[in-house]
Order: sequence, then C-alpha cells, then structure tokens
Amino acid sequence: MEKNAHFPKADRISIISAVILIAYAGMPFIHIPAREIKLSLFNFLIAFQLNFPILISFIAAVLAAAGTNWLLQDHPALGSKTTLPYLITPTLTAWVLGIPLSIINVSLEWWVVFGLGGIFTLTVLIAEYIVVDPSDVRFPPAVMLLTALSFGLFLTLTIALRTAGLRLYMLLIILLPTYTFFCLRMLYLKEKAKWHFEWTLVCMVILSQCIIGLHYWPISPIRFGLILLGPAYSLVSIAKSLIRKIPLRNAAIEPVIMSGLFWTIAVLLA
Repeated sequence: MEKNAHFPKADRISIISAVILIAYAGMPFIHIPAREIKLSLFNFLIAFQLNFPILISFIAAVLAAAGTNWLLQDHPALGSKTTLPYLITPTLTAWVLGIPLSIINVSLEWWVVFGLGGIFTLTVLIAEYIVVDPSDVRFPPAVMLLTALSFGLFLTLTIALRTAGLRLYMLLIILLPTYTFFCLRMLYLKEKAKWHFEWTLVCMVILSQCIIGLHYWPISPIRFGLILLGPAYSLVSIAKSLIRKIPLRNAAIEPVIMSGLFWTIAVLLA
C-alpha cells in the first residue's frame, strides 16, 4: 500500500485556532447578566442559567465544526467522503474548553488553561486531518493521540462539572452526551470507519449508572474524575475488542490495567 504524508495548510489551521481562542479571550472582559430558563418535563421542573460563557462555548463549538470542515476540504484523500466523523472531536474540544474557563477565576491558572486549550485545539485539528487518509504513515500515532486527547477532555470536563457542584440531572445532561459522541467517534475511528450505535448506547447506559453511584460520594473533583475515567475508558476498550470478536478474558486485560492505574492515582491523591 502506498504511504502518504499530507499536512494541513498552515494559514487555514492558524485562522481556525485563532478565531476559537479569540472568542474565549474576551470572556473575562465581557459581563452579561445570566437568564434563568425553566422547563417542565414529565412533571419535573428543570431550571438552568443561560449565561455569557455558555453562549461563547456554543459559538466556539460551531466555529470549530465549520473551521474543521473548511480545513478538510483541502485534503487530497477526502474525495466524496463526508467530513461529519472528523468534526466530532474538534467541536467537543472547543466546547469543553469553555467549561473550566467559565468556572475558574481570572488568574494565572485561567491563562494556563487557556493556553493548554489552544494547544489541544491545534493538536486535534492536525490529528483529524491526518486520519482522513488511513494510508498516511502517521495514521496509527494520530489515532492514539486522538484517543488520549478525547479521554483527557472527558476527564477535564468531569472535574470541572464536579467542581461546579451541579445537581445530578445537570451532570447527566452534560456529561452523557459528551461521552456518547466521544465513544461513537473512537469506535468509528478504530473499527473500519463504521458507526457502532448499539455499542455506544451500551457504554452510555453503563457509564450513567457509574455517574449516579459516584455522585453522592464525598470525594474531591479530581478523584471523582479519575475514578469515573476508569469505566469510561474500559467500556470503549471492551466494546472495541468484542466488535473484533476477541474473547472477553483477553479483552479485559487492558481495561483492568488502565482502570487500576487511574484508581491507584485517585487513592494516592486522598
């Protein structure tokens, strides 16, 4: 098989990253009163606040999706393929970045998170461009990088939401769809470019039970995130192995090791 090595145009990727970061850079300097929105669903009253950081996160996500689509149109191997699968991770990256930035007070820590978010965004865009072509010599490391960044973003989001002290239903409303899209993307990326909705649904349902069980434990946000990262990673790994018809005993080795590592770190942080 012929090996290729395509790289995105520097001007396009710079414009996309800059626009997303500029949207967030104005967050500390613009203050708009929040508006409370109430919804009644099956006799349950759901109330949440629509504020400026949420609006910025939504705008940044839309910009990331549109920018990634524009970036990929230039790829020689794209052909007639849809860009939809490649938009998921950049869009979620831009959206997740807004959660910690809206919670942390403006300080050196805020700007560190802002800078790391810029690096994450740039890295994800490059990696998604590479994986368009499975024959690219950098395809395997790009897949590994996207996987690591996806679970890193999930951990960041989990810690930020726990720090915000949200109620359980809000935690589920935000965390589960995010994990679902990450899971769907990871399985699509690793399993011959096919959508595995049934396995994604199974992973989401099991993780929701883990979230409900952990929510009322009196543990710190970092420990909460690390403990939840164990099953979040393991479910995707086991689903991938079972799709490949690998025996469950062999499929469980990697998830057990990784979960043990995450949980050990969580215990050491006590």
